[in-house]
Amino acid sequence: IVDKEPHGLRGEVLDTLIALKERGTQLVLGLRDILDDPLLLAPEWQTKNVLPALENLYDEIWIYGLPQVSNPLEGLDLPAAITRKTTYTGYLCRALRSGAPAPNAEKPLGDRPYILVTAGGDGDGEMMFDWVLRAYENDSAQPVPAFFVFGPFLDPDLVARFTARIAKLQNVESITFDTHPETLISEASGIVAMGGYNTVCEILSFDRPSLIVPRTKPRLEQFLRASRMQEMGLVKRLVPEAAAIDQNSAPDWKLMATALRHLPQQRVPSKSSSPKTSTRPPSRRRWAAPSQARARTAARRLPASIRTAREAAPESCGKCLKPRCNEPDSGTNRHRIAPLHLSPAPPLPAGHKTAPIFPAIRVTPGYLTV
Repeated sequence: IVDKEPHGLRGEVLDTLIALKERGTQLVLGLRDILDDPLLLAPEWQTKNVLPALENLYDEIWIYGLPQVSNPLEGLDLPAAITRKTTYTGYLCRALRSGAPAPNAEKPLGDRPYILVTAGGDGDGEMMFDWVLRAYENDSAQPVPAFFVFGPFLDPDLVARFTARIAKLQNVESITFDTHPETLISEASGIVAMGGYNTVCEILSFDRPSLIVPRTKPRLEQFLRASRMQEMGLVKRLVPEAAAIDQNSAPDWKLMATALRHLPQQRVPSKSSSPKTSTRPPSRRRWAAPSQARARTAARRLPASIRTAREAAPESCGKCLKPRCNEPDSGTNRHRIAPLHLSPAPPLPAGHKTAPIFPAIRVTPGYLTV
């Protein structure tokens, strides 16, 4: 299963994919519900020459979302062969981890309800954290306290400045990181987040009222996801750029303060009028590994465009694995461009039948099941 980039981030997996195809391996491309603005995605994939790989290398394309929300391949001129192999899995369900603290064991603010403010695993939540914090600084009568989780990648200097501001407030607390965020999310009265894919899956899984503050640069993924889900009644959205009093000012704290007051009474996703599952019934499919001879025949028929894309992809240094290594080509430990070599698949024992690659996959469309 390859995530998001059909050739790898810099084309580094194309050789491996072709070799696996020759050995009869089933190849799956997994895509998020939204990749980017279709007007930007189409020329990007055209430059990378992606469509031949989708058509000839991959056996399946799994979209981790629902067609009612978005089609990440919208705007691409896709042949029918690619469309037929596309499956919507639904949004991936989250649950409390085994060994996680019991929901009522250690609440961050004791028995008081709280609004969880988190940027997830991203390190660019400065705007959101500052906006929420200014709302609490200017509106001390906020009815529900806030609990900030900065995440492991936010700049330490920013964390220190935010922590100093929080120390002056009676109704805000914070931590840098939590190993069991699912527990915090499941117990929160509301969530303020940026709208990345994983955070949205957690919001839907634990059915929490949420306010999404999406980033708009360098990609529009979060903005498009938050906008579509607001249309469906699943979340509320506030865009910092639209909330600024003027071009050079920070977003208006009053807008955030009002949204925070309404958040705990906001309708949870399960109470929205949007469909929870698609109209297509659940399906069960069984994949059998093709014979090695058939697989190699199919690989030999791969169009030249895939080979061309492979040759145009950055080569990797055989020592440091970095593309286009500039180390001097001298000495016994020199960094060198090394091709990928895979030994042929071992022959099967006499009388042995090939087993399915995936014995059974149950695809249940729905935003909480897969």
